[in-house]
Amino acid sequence: MSAGRKLQTEIDRVLKKVDEGVEIFDELHEKVYSAEQQAQKEKYESDLKKEIKKLQRLRDQIKTWINSIDVKDKTALVDARKLIESKMEIFKITEKDTKTKTYSKEGLARSQKLDPFEQKKADTNSWVLEMVEVLRQKCDEHDAEVEKLSSGKGRKNNKRAIENWNSHVTNHKYHIDKLESIARLVMNDSLPPVDVDEIKDDLDFYLEAYSEDPDFLESYDEEFYYENLGLEDLGKVQNVTVKKEEVKPVKEVPKKVKAVKSSTSMNGLMTIGRAKVKDPTNSNDPVVKSTPTKVPLVKPTPTTPVVKPVASMAAMLKGGEEKAKIMAQQQAAAAAEQQRLAAQKVAAEQQRAKVAQEQQRVQREKEMERVKQQQLLMQRQQQAQQAQQAQQQAQQQAQQQAQQQAQQQAQQQAQQQQQQWAQQQAQQQAQQQAQQQAQQQAQQQAQQQNNVQMQPQDLPIGNLNLDGSGQGQMSVQGHQYQQQHPPQQQQQQQNLNSPAPPAVNQPPPTPPQPPQQSQQQQQQQQQQQQQQQQQQQQQSQKAIPQGTQTLSLDAAATYLSSLNESYGYITSSADSSRPKSYAPRNPYPTPSSYPSSPSTVFDNPSIFEKLGTDCLFFIFYYQQGTYQQYLAARELKKQSWRYHKKYMTWFQRHEEPVVTTEEYEQGTYVYFDYESGWCQRVKADFKFEYQFLEDSLL
Repeated sequence: MSAGRKLQTEIDRVLKKVDEGVEIFDELHEKVYSAEQQAQKEKYESDLKKEIKKLQRLRDQIKTWINSIDVKDKTALVDARKLIESKMEIFKITEKDTKTKTYSKEGLARSQKLDPFEQKKADTNSWVLEMVEVLRQKCDEHDAEVEKLSSGKGRKNNKRAIENWNSHVTNHKYHIDKLESIARLVMNDSLPPVDVDEIKDDLDFYLEAYSEDPDFLESYDEEFYYENLGLEDLGKVQNVTVKKEEVKPVKEVPKKVKAVKSSTSMNGLMTIGRAKVKDPTNSNDPVVKSTPTKVPLVKPTPTTPVVKPVASMAAMLKGGEEKAKIMAQQQAAAAAEQQRLAAQKVAAEQQRAKVAQEQQRVQREKEMERVKQQQLLMQRQQQAQQAQQAQQQAQQQAQQQAQQQAQQQAQQQAQQQQQQWAQQQAQQQAQQQAQQQAQQQAQQQAQQQNNVQMQPQDLPIGNLNLDGSGQGQMSVQGHQYQQQHPPQQQQQQQNLNSPAPPAVNQPPPTPPQPPQQSQQQQQQQQQQQQQQQQQQQQQSQKAIPQGTQTLSLDAAATYLSSLNESYGYITSSADSSRPKSYAPRNPYPTPSSYPSSPSTVFDNPSIFEKLGTDCLFFIFYYQQGTYQQYLAARELKKQSWRYHKKYMTWFQRHEEPVVTTEEYEQGTYVYFDYESGWCQRVKADFKFEYQFLEDSLL
């Protein structure tokens, strides 16, 4: 059901577009032919071409629906297709007219074209004249056949054929008379040319069937052809002016009546619908004698007595004058009627011209109004585009500035990191050098001590005092030397304790032994020196940076991660400056009833559950950096809105995504346009990458 309703809605929308397009096409078609300047005409032609192309595209869509099984009622679609095809035919004619050059053969012939009504009259008149000419030729041919059959001895044998030919001639002359009357009525606008088209097929059939079908004369009815035209009523209307003037009866011989007949027949083409007077006494004319027509002949009125053959010359002259007066009156009436018709025609043409001028004026006013509206729309669109461009430029500049600041900060951080790393490297190198120097010095001292211990110390025996003073002096000197060179003192003490070589003259004296107190002091000094060396080694190991020590891979990774995190929270110089809050120099004195601080009600999260989506978006975009912005964002997230960090816009699923992966999802989304329209828009086939999804809100 939903698919059917959707299809029906689409069909209604297309049919509405067709109606609108047809209206626009008709307006442009009228403007093409009413344009005064060539430039305007060319512009309207191009617009007309664009509009017919739109209608053709709609026709293709309609054809698809007509051939579809899903559409049940196709009447409206078929009518719309036929309407578009009729407009396409009109466009073909218009395109042919516009592409015809002015001075070409077609252009010159087109310039001589008449009004459609006048053209129809001319075509009808030419057909009538052609038909009259054909009938006259037939009459001549039949007369020749009659003369041929009546000559010689075959007159009696061919009597039946002669009568048939004479009847054909009579019928032809009857049709010629009627066609001449029709021509006069059409030229005087008394008979519409469209009505004459009804008898064309009948007369064509008459010309084909009267000689070929022998039974045609049996069913032939001459009044059948012209009874729908009402020629007799039209003749009465045209003869109103003539019948108003009663002609006085004139006493004449029958010969005068015959003369009047001949004169009226001569003027038959000049008058309209005049009744013809036929002489019943004229038996010499074979055509009149054998006429089977039903045309009523004008009988002489009973008030007109037959004039005797003996008449005076004065009466004859008087009759001639009256006849001339009658003819003059008839001619004057015909001329007056023609003038009246001409005046009516001129008045009708003037009325048409006025109507056309009024239509052109209304069209020009409509066109001017439309041009003004288009100009206003163009101006508004340009202003909106300029404002949008300015806003985009400002946003681009702000983004560029933010990017530059971020790049500068990144460069500064990189420089600081490089400086710190260089300082650490320098400290490490200095510590390594100091450690190496300390080790070298310790090695040198150890070598010197070993060398000193390896050298024998010869003391003169004569200088040794064996008494107490000498022994005390030796102990003091030994103590001082032991403080300066403890290992050497030990070596010397060992040397003194060892037996001396024998002398030649004297026996070797025994060396004196140091007391126990001096030995204990020496041991204490050695222990203190060992402790000092251990402390120096520990201090040198502590001074070595952690990077120089041998660490495991996990400890190094932990150290690097903590170092990177610490770089992300480096304090800037702005953190130590005081916040610059705005303090007005001349504050406006507000009344005491006016609140001086925001209401605490808006700090309550339950209030935001009652606010609309538009209000929440306003708080989010225009209360940045506040607790209210956080509450608005949290409430929007509860309502299934998700924030896009790249576009800084809130998105919501319009329908289930078409494609879903671990990195993104793709489908139709509703997003809030806060920059240009402050409204919700639908974005189809949008790719939402999860890396730009803000999911840190609670």
